[in-house]
Amino acid sequence: MSRGPLHSITLPILVAADTRETADGESTCFPPGHTSFTAFRIVNPSEVVRRGGQLGKEERLYRGILQLARAYEGKDERAIPVAIEQVRPWNPSNRIQVGTIREDWTGNKKWEGARWVYSSVMTNALQTARLVTWWPYKGDRISAPAVYCPDWKTAAFVAASMGCVRICPKCKKLFVPPTDNVAYCTPAHGVAYRTALSRWRKKARQEKARRKALC
Repeated sequence: MSRGPLHSITLPILVAADTRETADGESTCFPPGHTSFTAFRIVNPSEVVRRGGQLGKEERLYRGILQLARAYEGKDERAIPVAIEQVRPWNPSNRIQVGTIREDWTGNKKWEGARWVYSSVMTNALQTARLVTWWPYKGDRISAPAVYCPDWKTAAFVAASMGCVRICPKCKKLFVPPTDNVAYCTPAHGVAYRTALSRWRKKARQEKARRKALC
């Protein structure tokens, strides 16, 4: 699976460090009323996987948005409607309706609809994240860009938007892909899912042909 339009440039994801000893670097922040140096630590994608069950009511959204990205990239027409329904409650407009364009999941329109929903829901989830310039303790660069997140939940969604965390379509397990083209938590799950999808597509084609013959 190649890098697709739902992925972005990977930058360090930062949250405030509990202590200076646990920090990876610092940056100047400008909260209302004063300026201060804040110590940050980098959020590792494996931490997101480990704490995935701590997202509370947004866990369903998190898993749904990962499923939507994966279904789009894999052109998995069976998984697309399931993922859409998973994230629908968090879609700001709830239903697709821009000008004269209304929600329509027939034919190839489902792929454009998936992009619209993903963009809308992910943008809403990342409202409080912001780009910052920080100076990491390691290395001698004068500064480096990073994404600052005010809380761990926002950091988890940033990791999802960058493709650092994925969900296995077979077992729905969160995992960190070792390379960009890994879409399943294990090779065996990849074989099993692709086989099941192939059978589903064959059955769908047969049903379509049967209905056409009856017309």
